[in-house]
Amino acid sequence: MRKKNETKYGNAVLIGLGVALLLILFTPRCQKVDSVQEADIGGNYNDPELNFVLDSLRRSGFSVVNHYPVYVRVVKRNVGGDTEGTAMAIAKSLKDHTGKSVKVQLDAEGGTTLADPDKGFIDPSQLIELTE
Repeated sequence: MRKKNETKYGNAVLIGLGVALLLILFTPRCQKVDSVQEADIGGNYNDPELNFVLDSLRRSGFSVVNHYPVYVRVVKRNVGGDTEGTAMAIAKSLKDHTGKSVKVQLDAEGGTTLADPDKGFIDPSQLIELTE
């Protein structure tokens, strides 16, 4: 009589462990990056001068998203007049009151305008170069 092909459980277990070991060794793992520190842009600043400017913007009908040390985003559908002039006026007002140069992003019906009180207007196509 002929012997049936029986499953060799020992070999199956060894092959499974070998595959698992290979997966563990060669799978990329996420590692915590130590060299990059995240900027705190949560807007947790208790500066009365900053709060004064932001409150006056809100009273004027603007929606304000405060990322103070980096930038301040201001949104209003219809800005009466020149959007570039308005963005620059807000940026200069923030610098006059806080003493720090803060970029302003004004989102209006006509598009997005970026203003820096020291450098003037920022071309959105150059934003990739600024972040690198």
